[in-house]
Amino acid sequence: MKKIDNIKLITVGDLLKELKKYEKKHWDWNVEISTDKPIGEDDDLPCIIIGMGLDEDGDLRIEIEEEWADGGDYYVAEFLEHLRDFDHATRVYLAGGGLLFSIDNRGGIFAATEDDDTLICDASVFGEYQEEPTLRISESDINDRVDTVRKINSSDRKGTIALVSLTAVILFGLCYNVYALIAHSTRHAVWENIGGVVLCVVLLIVCGGTLFYSKDK
Repeated sequence: MKKIDNIKLITVGDLLKELKKYEKKHWDWNVEISTDKPIGEDDDLPCIIIGMGLDEDGDLRIEIEEEWADGGDYYVAEFLEHLRDFDHATRVYLAGGGLLFSIDNRGGIFAATEDDDTLICDASVFGEYQEEPTLRISESDINDRVDTVRKINSSDRKGTIALVSLTAVILFGLCYNVYALIAHSTRHAVWENIGGVVLCVVLLIVCGGTLFYSKDK
């Protein structure tokens, strides 16, 4: 849990009020953050917003990453749209690279940079948090899993083909025995044909059920 006893955090309302100044003319400008301590390896890179949500204290936690990272790169209109989902009195802070930041609002929150079409704000570190380790899967593991899935799928296809072929043979046997009964063939006794019909029906039910559940699976 973060400690903010001596930290003054701005609110969602403060951000909305500031961003509305740029909503009409600069709605497509990117929003960036300049932190007093780097959250990555490069000291000179600004940060971008990659997501946000309420924390366990009811404060709005905005996740940030270095600009080169594969992040969200929120622009003004998008940032405003997300902020409007929260109560105006909700306090706001930033989190990234294991550090917590408060947004500075001395003399205004954002500064416009015409050359880059961006709004940038300053943020000061006030705490730390424990980053959860990211589970990384090696390329060889991925290839092994893909091969395993392919083998399973191939085996399933072969089994299905064999079952369909068997079903066709049983259906032919059923048709033959029914025809023999109707035609009163003397080649086999009547009880043999009746037994053949019953056996084929049972086998068809078994095969049909197996095919149905294999597809559902």
